[in-house]
Amino acid sequence: VNLPVSKAGQVSEGRDRATLVLRPNKQIELNQKVVTRSELKTRLSTLVQNRPDLQVLVQADRNLSYGFVAAVMGDVRQANVQRLGLMTEPGE
Repeated sequence: VNLPVSKAGQVSEGRDRATLVLRPNKQIELNQKVVTRSELKTRLSTLVQNRPDLQVLVQADRNLSYGFVAAVMGDVRQANVQRLGLMTEPGE
């Protein structure tokens, strides 16, 4: 995934974290498993029930459309995820 560049700080490690990867071909991966958008909501809802403080970190390829990334992030919010962040490459 070709991440955007940012000067934002580094994310701390933690057990209550899930990684969501959005590939250039719009393939979605949750914790290294390919899922559809509907499966994503179901799986995240289950994770949040077991870990209410779950943080989802999104690795979205910089070449994806803003609309697609926003739609998937909306799906994450619909799954009751309260902590959502975007991962980037370190900037200069």
